[in-house]
Amino acid sequence: MKAFINKFIKAAAARLTGKLTVQLLIIFFCCTIASISFFNICMLFVRRAVDKHELKSEKMLLDGYNLSLAIQNEDITSDDTDKIAILVNTILEDPAYEIILTDTEGHQVYPPEEHTDRMPAEDSKNTDAKLTVSADIGQYAVRLNDKVILLSIASHGNRGWVVRYYNNGLIPAAMALLSIIIFVLLFLLLTKKKIRYVAEIASGIRVISQGNLDYSIGIKGNDELARLADELNYMTCELNNYFLREKNREKAKSELMLSISHDLKSPLTAIIGYLTLLKDKEYDRDEAMSDYIERAYQKSLRLKGLLQSLLDYEGLSGEDIRLDKQQIVLNHLLEQLLSEYADMLSQNKLRVIKDFADDNITADADPDYIIRVYENLLTNAIRYSIKPGEIRLALKTSNEGPLFSISNKCEKIEQDELNRLFDIFYRLEKSRSEKTGGNGMGLAIAERITKLHGGKIWAEYMDGEITFLVLLPR
Repeated sequence: MKAFINKFIKAAAARLTGKLTVQLLIIFFCCTIASISFFNICMLFVRRAVDKHELKSEKMLLDGYNLSLAIQNEDITSDDTDKIAILVNTILEDPAYEIILTDTEGHQVYPPEEHTDRMPAEDSKNTDAKLTVSADIGQYAVRLNDKVILLSIASHGNRGWVVRYYNNGLIPAAMALLSIIIFVLLFLLLTKKKIRYVAEIASGIRVISQGNLDYSIGIKGNDELARLADELNYMTCELNNYFLREKNREKAKSELMLSISHDLKSPLTAIIGYLTLLKDKEYDRDEAMSDYIERAYQKSLRLKGLLQSLLDYEGLSGEDIRLDKQQIVLNHLLEQLLSEYADMLSQNKLRVIKDFADDNITADADPDYIIRVYENLLTNAIRYSIKPGEIRLALKTSNEGPLFSISNKCEKIEQDELNRLFDIFYRLEKSRSEKTGGNGMGLAIAERITKLHGGKIWAEYMDGEITFLVLLPR
């Protein structure tokens, strides 16, 4: 149960931290709690100070009232300063008070001074001892034997400003403003990483927009910003791959045009040459004329075959091509193909070694197209095998599907040449001789047909022997 709870908590935490809105709400909540706590703590200390001041003020006013009653009940005059001093020291236990007695004219009676205006008299016509001013300063009218005096009492180091600013709302307003400032500062501090990450993503987008498609934005966290950065990286990678494919396509087009121009120009030039000889009657006997006609005819057939192969390849490259797939027995298909090429194999002094499975191996394929794959591979082996020699064919079942292979001895092939065997118009013969009869289209067509069936085709070379393998899906 405990393990389940821990797993649930971890899953919930991962889900929550994966949401940017949840993170911002948590940060907002924490900042709000911190600012409210700051406001309440500050106001708590302020209220304590106000309460303490009010208690002192109440005690001060009570002591002043008691002093005024004591002076009034004594049989003294305004000149009896010594008796007044004794009463002040006796009744007032707190030495923090400041006591001043003045007459109605403002002349200070106690302590003895010539004149004071620090605590001006209020209305002293009332002869009863009474509180007449605020809690910061207490003033009492006291009747002596000879005159009425005003007793003023106040605390040393007057701190009544805290109470005044608290009561008029200035201190609460200041504390609220500080709380808002703390909220903003905390929010900016806690969201600093996110803001910096947003700026990093924006900077990365600018770099990418300037054409640097190799640039990658760092992935930080697992929230929406991290997923945005991941999507931007994926988009950049796809764009980079697209432009690379376009670049390779343009390069392939250029190479294709060069290959086409070379392969078309050679037979066309020969045809024009032979026809020119015939037109100018530059021959001395009928046998020579027949020879020129035959050569021109053969060149035209080669030109026709080249153009047909090119059209076939372009037709296979279309997106609207449809395959008539059906279950076919590959064993029977290959046996039929070998019987058709028996004479050609015999003429080229090549022996076929078959390694077919005893059981029938089937595949879901278009028979008209898939036979062309095997035919192109067989004719390729016949053209480029070392003669006399042998061609080994194998058909087996693998975990992925039917696997066909054809092997023959050949001249040494470099790895870069092996990688280009399926390029259109590519031939291992640097001279592009017509003796072998190839035009560089057979393997490219075989690869295209195999891919249309969802299969794979590749070549391997080892110890003077090349092997082509074709894997079809189940």
